Amino acid sequence: MTDRTMTICRGAEASPTRRARVGAFSAMSALLWSMALAWVALTTGCGHGVKPDTSATENTLERTVRKALLDDYQRWRGTPHAFGGTSRSGIDCSAYAQRVYRDLFGINLPRTTAKQRRTGSSISVRSLRAGDLLFFNTGFRSRHVGIYLGDGSFIHVSSKLGVTRSSLENEYWRKHFQTARRVLRYR
Repeated sequence: MTDRTMTICRGAEASPTRRARVGAFSAMSALLWSMALAWVALTTGCGHGVKPDTSATENTLERTVRKALLDDYQRWRGTPHAFGGTSRSGIDCSAYAQRVYRDLFGINLPRTTAKQRRTGSSISVRSLRAGDLLFFNTGFRSRHVGIYLGDGSFIHVSSKLGVTRSSLENEYWRKHFQTARRVLRYR
């Protein structure tokens, strides 16, 4: 006695098969075959293992980071530059990056730009996301760090303007840009 059943996984189409009579041995055999087929389906991708789309979550997270950075920037905006400074009465670029990362993200960055530049992983300009650190060579043995906001802009401490927002498209910053590092984990 046989009847026609459908097998679920063989490419994208269903295919008819024949089911054998069920006896003591054939029931065990059918169970083993079912387990074997399930294993093959799982290991060969026949289960249509679609990866979840994490881009929406990542975009939401990046928007959250950007908003936190902008809100914090409003509190620090205009704070004067002071070489070696670490407070609202005067701060330098590496101390500002250190404070922002500690206060917003709970991450302890090193104090100096040179050491911050060795933190995280190197990324290309095309891969920039809110919160990435940007490094510039602004003169002989002079280094500068800023924090990327998105849309080509970043926040940093200017020697003339204090804590400010600038564009990577600005000729000066484009000319002096050196590298970018990602410290935040988006996944």
